[in-house]
Amino acid sequence: MKKLFLTIALILLCCVLLTGFSYPRTATAPLIRLNDVYVMYTYPKAPYVNEQGRLMVPLRLFSEMIGAELSYTPSTKSAIVSRGGHRLEIREGGPTAYGDGEPIPLESSPVAVQGSLYVPLRFLMEGLHIPSRQEGSITVLEGDSFFKKGRYLYHDQLDWTGQGRTLDPLSIRPLDLSFQVETESSPITGTTSGTAFVRAQNVSGEAIEKGRQDLHVWIYQSQIMCMNDYESPRINSKEVRPARKKNEIFTEKISFTLQNPNDKVHVVLAVGRTLKTYEEAYR
Repeated sequence: MKKLFLTIALILLCCVLLTGFSYPRTATAPLIRLNDVYVMYTYPKAPYVNEQGRLMVPLRLFSEMIGAELSYTPSTKSAIVSRGGHRLEIREGGPTAYGDGEPIPLESSPVAVQGSLYVPLRFLMEGLHIPSRQEGSITVLEGDSFFKKGRYLYHDQLDWTGQGRTLDPLSIRPLDLSFQVETESSPITGTTSGTAFVRAQNVSGEAIEKGRQDLHVWIYQSQIMCMNDYESPRINSKEVRPARKKNEIFTEKISFTLQNPNDKVHVVLAVGRTLKTYEEAYR
């Protein structure tokens, strides 16, 4: 009987360790690009278009990306966002927000998704005076303050080599992201590992020769980066970057590790570019 109970306990323990947090299995397509960086995923839900046709984004995560200051009052379920001398006040479920003290009727009311407040992107863009344009299904925002604060403090510094070698920053178009496996918690190391897949297309209008293609992915957990492919050997000349045919669609596999097994992937970002070869850049 003791052996039976022990066996059942081990099975339950394995189930807990292998289940972890279940990431979305349906591929999500990026809808937003900040300068040259595609927003592939945000926790708990990627930016989405609601029933009214409005693009919704998580307020806290997005405010940090664009370099805005955010304060939230749980008792009133209201938030204040400020950037570049402009101030927005918004309340969960409220049909009206305030921009620099003036009332602004909202096209869609803010909604809570698993404890995160999602707001219309257009409200943030216009209220904070962020230049934007539409490129097909992608909303492009432009600004100098993006990825400068919080968990993104060293975003550009960690990518300085790639940025310095860039020939065409938009030659590769990330198409979608999928988490095809659940995380696996290690009882030995205390970390959590997982796998994500990014599907992309060569949109440069020509073939890309070997050694130049760079689909570069950042995966962030709650406070820090948990994976950056800059740290892999693919950034230097020792790793062969495969050639890509004109309009070729391909998939890259990204492994990630969370140092805290109770943490989650909060943000996935990607750029798709063509690089100078290592020898061209540093000879």
